[in-house]
Amino acid sequence: MSLLVESLGPSCHVANRADLYACLKVRFGESNHFWLSCEDPFPSLAVAVRDALASLHYFPEESHPGFICLGNEAIEGTQTLTIAWPRETIEVENRYVVSWQLALEAAEEFLVTQERPRCLQWFEL
Repeated sequence: MSLLVESLGPSCHVANRADLYACLKVRFGESNHFWLSCEDPFPSLAVAVRDALASLHYFPEESHPGFICLGNEAIEGTQTLTIAWPRETIEVENRYVVSWQLALEAAEEFLVTQERPRCLQWFEL
């Protein structure tokens, strides 16, 4: 199975873990925003990343508001993440932020299953 990975830079098609990781390593400064989807736009996985932190949003279908990943609720505050170029940012509460390593695991699981990654906990919006 392959995925289309769109980002703030060039888009790429990936069919394996190595290609996925190579595509997801691209940064503009310390940030990027990725949109992973199959041939149809849904389901899709949005990944906003800054340095070693990420926030993920899973969309099962077009009319559904989606699910946001749950991170560490014990850490107060927010993270500023880039979602569009040039430098359109959002503030994400730390309870919705995970490590970049967990985000990579979720992206790899999505590559294989095209379902909401089970390696993370999710909050339905």
